[in-house]
Amino acid sequence: MTADPVFQPVNDLERVLLRAKGGWIPVPEFVDEMLRSKVVLLIDREVGPEGWDNTANPLVLATHEGGPGVCIFTSMERPGVWLDRFPEFQYGLTVEFGWFVRGVQPGTAVLVNPGWDEGLIIRPDTVQELRRAVQAA
Repeated sequence: MTADPVFQPVNDLERVLLRAKGGWIPVPEFVDEMLRSKVVLLIDREVGPEGWDNTANPLVLATHEGGPGVCIFTSMERPGVWLDRFPEFQYGLTVEFGWFVRGVQPGTAVLVNPGWDEGLIIRPDTVQELRRAVQAA
């Protein structure tokens, strides 16, 4: 399923994602870019000027293996179809990927641009490796 017939990259993260998906650069180069980038979460409530509210919930879908996968998007242009399917998650929150990954619980995958061919799944074990790397930095 593709949310839009043409994926035109709008930022450096998306350009690097396309290069990694095309096999032109190694995946660790994409991961490095991701760790330096901001991503978009769809959440179920507006976050006020005071910052993150622990009662806000991000959009979580089931992975192919049946486990939870929290959704992130590489830009505000990517969530389109999910806003229609899950109107309760109408709020987009842009955050540093490093901040985000610190809060991902064990056993949870990360779904990057779900619904797009230009997306990917970060497996739970890899998410936890990234979490440990960010916490150690």
